[in-house]
Amino acid sequence: ESGLGQIMFQAYYCKDEEIPEKTAELEKIISYIIENTDDVDDFKVNAGAAMKNTALYLAAEVDDSQTASLLLKKGARDDKPLGFASISFNKKDGTVRKTDIPNTFIYRLISFHSWNTLELYLKDFKKQAEPQMTQVNEKYNITPLVYFIMSTIYSARSEPQFNQSKELADSLLPLFQNAGAKLEQNTAFGTAKQLLGM
Repeated sequence: ESGLGQIMFQAYYCKDEEIPEKTAELEKIISYIIENTDDVDDFKVNAGAAMKNTALYLAAEVDDSQTASLLLKKGARDDKPLGFASISFNKKDGTVRKTDIPNTFIYRLISFHSWNTLELYLKDFKKQAEPQMTQVNEKYNITPLVYFIMSTIYSARSEPQFNQSKELADSLLPLFQNAGAKLEQNTAFGTAKQLLGM
């Protein structure tokens, strides 16, 4: 119902051959809006349950690395939890480990498998990402790296999916480490090193 919603509808309601031109128009409009907005975090949408979204978090959901980059450069908050989700893991011995996950930008990227934007974030915004790499507490006893491993390798349902997830983990692991992630940091689910079988 918003003006931006109508613009986006018009941009994408078109013939296939018009998509590149319409997408370029939409990208110009989004860039203009970001440049001319004082507080890019002011826009918040209730995502249901205990979570909310900002424009940055919505960009994370759809793996829109270009918009995410513009928002981060404009000063969008990437580290403020806007709610949380819970995760649990059944071990072979029958015990259950669980913790909450903060609804921050990096956890959202991992949750929605937005790998292009995650790679951009870890490379181009590693100074912003660094404090979050080792931040744990009683409520959020998990790191982004451990969550990434559990969301990819440990959620694989077949051998091809496992191999693809392992390849992805191998490619992104150095970026996590370069941004400050620690392989031996303990969490509710063990260390990244243990989870990777290293």
